[in-house]
Amino acid sequence: MEYKDLMQRYWQAQTNAAEEQELREQLLQNTSPTAEERAARAMMMHAAAPQQSVRIRLHQTTSHIWQIALTTGLCALIIGITIMLKQPTIYGYYNGEPITSLAEAQYHADKIFANLAQTEIPTDEELIEKLFRLE
Repeated sequence: MEYKDLMQRYWQAQTNAAEEQELREQLLQNTSPTAEERAARAMMMHAAAPQQSVRIRLHQTTSHIWQIALTTGLCALIIGITIMLKQPTIYGYYNGEPITSLAEAQYHADKIFANLAQTEIPTDEELIEKLFRLE
């Protein structure tokens, strides 16, 4: 089979292993190959070479320190929100003690308003007189 025909069949993927070996030998013997022959030689050399595995490790865009800092900050935020939500609602203070029950807060408020209703509130004139009395 003629060399050019064999090359044409190789490009059309119509050659068998023996024909490819013959073409490879002819290409290696050629001292001044054309561009097409150099391309065919390169493809055959690559196909004949033992396949090698390549380990690829992708570069991480963020460093581990930033990941740790972000995770720690997020955990602290979650813990803080949890503690804040677990705190009882304080409705007021009575004698320095917090009142956390709504019923107890209502009781103390009623008691204070009842005491206010029993006391006499001075008029404006009496108040001014007491404030500005010179003795």
